[in-house]
Amino acid sequence: MSKGTRKISVAVVTVSLAATTAFGVIKANNIYDDSTIGLSSALDRYVESVQLETASAGDGSTPTDASSETVKTETAKTETKKTSKKSTKKEEKTTEAATEETETGAAEKTCKYPQFEGKCLTTVTDEVNIRATASADGELVGTLGANGIALVKEKGDTWTKVASGSCEGYIKNDFLVYGDDAGAYAEEHCSKLATVTTETLNVRAEADADSECLTMIPGGESYSVIGQADGWTEVKVDDETAGYVSSDYVEISYNTVKAISVEEAEAARAAEEEELRRQQEEQQKQQEEEQQATETPTEASTETPTEAPTETPTEAPTEAPTEAPTEAPSEDPVPSSGSTGVDLANYALQFVGNPYVYGGTSLTNGADCSGFTLSVYAHFGISLPHSATAQSYYGTEVSLSELEPGDLLFYGTDGDIGHVGIYTGGGMIVHASTEATGIKTSVYNYRTPIKAVRLLGQ
Repeated sequence: MSKGTRKISVAVVTVSLAATTAFGVIKANNIYDDSTIGLSSALDRYVESVQLETASAGDGSTPTDASSETVKTETAKTETKKTSKKSTKKEEKTTEAATEETETGAAEKTCKYPQFEGKCLTTVTDEVNIRATASADGELVGTLGANGIALVKEKGDTWTKVASGSCEGYIKNDFLVYGDDAGAYAEEHCSKLATVTTETLNVRAEADADSECLTMIPGGESYSVIGQADGWTEVKVDDETAGYVSSDYVEISYNTVKAISVEEAEAARAAEEEELRRQQEEQQKQQEEEQQATETPTEASTETPTEAPTETPTEAPTEAPTEAPTEAPSEDPVPSSGSTGVDLANYALQFVGNPYVYGGTSLTNGADCSGFTLSVYAHFGISLPHSATAQSYYGTEVSLSELEPGDLLFYGTDGDIGHVGIYTGGGMIVHASTEATGIKTSVYNYRTPIKAVRLLGQ
């Protein structure tokens, strides 16, 4: 009997015994499961495998080696696939890295002027229209003035979608510069602001740490920059005081403006018309008072003897000029009924952002510090002179610990008053500060106040 035949016989006997045992167990226990199904099929497959092994041995080949080669082939295919996947992933990573480098490079190019990254600046001298659609026929939604800044939402070939202030719409590309170009334009055309980055900062008379300290300014406040050199920045604190601060403690930015919506512009026009009407009424009232004043002496002269003029000419002119600037008015102005200091403060805050104009009294088109307070108080029926020093003699003086909204706060150097603002409550004032900052709010002690007066109660 050959080796192959003996193997088959042994397999048959083994399977027969297994089958007999299995059937015996089934019969004894009457249990059925899937493990007994296909037993003959399993036997057939085993016999077939033995025959194949015998045939292979007769040919002189090594089955194990053949299996190894098959495994090697399959492994090679798998490794090729893995290598291909790794290569693809590597290429993807390389592409991503290249993209990141490109994006980083682009970002670096626009970081020379960080304030303008992703933004644009107008190059007009007046203002440019913002439209609802990218067309000259689009609905007007607002305007952006000279040195106006906006966030770039979407840049097209001809129009750019922008957002600025409360406006969002389209501006023609011809009137805009972007990114670093905007920064370069601002460097040449925009004034600068210095924002204090420390709690309190000394303002000195000269660019020297040993120079006289003119005043101290608080953190977070912004001031117009006059110049920069050798680690010092010259700033204008208000319309009266300028000095030097260490550049290490200020952050420099460009003074830009935001868009004004159509609704905001209409409200400003209405306020301007109301102010013009009020000024005309005030002027008419003043003319009537002057007319009454000129009529009264005429009646008195008819009753007074001719000796009266000879007694007073030398005394009257000499006393008025010397005493008026140092004494309070004989009668304080009377406010319109029902008004409070809170009402006045809230009214004054409406004009924040409007321009500073030296000698001006317009709440919308521009005023200086005393022109601003003069016009605000005039709205409430209180007449004040156009001078910070003269205004300080009106009302009742109060201590800084007793401040209430509507009070006037005065500032100066060496006791000489040169600036005035309106206390709005919460440690803040509103005032016409400088040409660069316009009418703004500040902490009341942005510099040390030297006097406070109250003209309107609560």
